[in-house]
This record gives sequence, structure tokens and C-alpha cells, in this order.
Amino acid sequence: MSLTILELKLLITAIVVVAYVVSRMVMIQLLRKIKRKFNYAQGRYKSQKKIFLMILAIVMVVALLLIWGVDKSQLFVFISSVLTIFGIAFIAKWSILSNITASFILFFNHPIKIGDRICVLDKDFDLDGTITDIGIFYLYIRLENKEIISIPTNIFLDKMIKTFEN
Repeated sequence: MSLTILELKLLITAIVVVAYVVSRMVMIQLLRKIKRKFNYAQGRYKSQKKIFLMILAIVMVVALLLIWGVDKSQLFVFISSVLTIFGIAFIAKWSILSNITASFILFFNHPIKIGDRICVLDKDFDLDGTITDIGIFYLYIRLENKEIISIPTNIFLDKMIKTFEN
């Protein structure tokens, strides 16, 4: 029994779709565990979940395009263009993408979390308050006088932070 090329492509497509569904469920469970472990806010979890699921969907679409015969050189040009944009996001301070990148760094590798009392040390004046939210673009701090200050996430990573015991 020999499979035709069309049947083989359909079989591989089904395998990729099943792998996507399983990977999506695993990714959501992993993010939920991280949320519980570090006591992250629901908004922060949702934004990170959207980004990770979007990346997973892009990987699936690229795999399907390769299966169904899209020219690899055209796909390579497209992928390298996207990677160049992300490379600029890691470097450029003015880029909106740099805020998204900084949000990932804050989510996974920075010791602060929502509810922590911190002091952002600055040469002009210090900001002393409690972190109320960490979004994709901004980190929000409630000051002692109840004002809420938003700091772009990429700028926050450049600042020295003093934390206080809760």
C-alpha cells in the first residue's frame, strides 16, 4: 500500500495540527504554573499567553507552508526579515518591540513582581512605591500619595531598583 503525495501531505498536515494543539495545551499549563509560582496578575498572564500562542501559531503556519510546497528561498527571506525586526527590538530604545522584549525579560528573569514595594533610583529623583501591574508596554507603580506612575518596560530595565521586604 503506497501513499500518494497528496495523501502524504494530508497526513503530515494532520500530524502538525495535532502537534500544535498538544503544544498549545502544554504551553498554557506551563504559563499557568509560572503564574501561580510567582503570583503574577491575571493581566500579565493573559498578555504573555497571547504572545506565546501567537509565536506557536506562526511556527505551525511556517511548517504547513513548507509541507504544501512554498518556495524555501521566499520563506527564508520572509523569516530573515521578521528576525531582523526582532533584532532591532532587542537593541533599539525607541522601538515598541523593545518594550515587548523587555516585558518578557521582566516576566521570566526579573526578581520583582506585582505587589512588591520598590524604589526606582534615578539621577534626578527617586520613585518609591508599590508595583500594581506589569503589562506588555508599561510597568505601573503606585506612589505613597496614591498617584500611579507608568514606566515603559524597556526604560525600567535600565534603572537601578531597590526592593523592600514586604
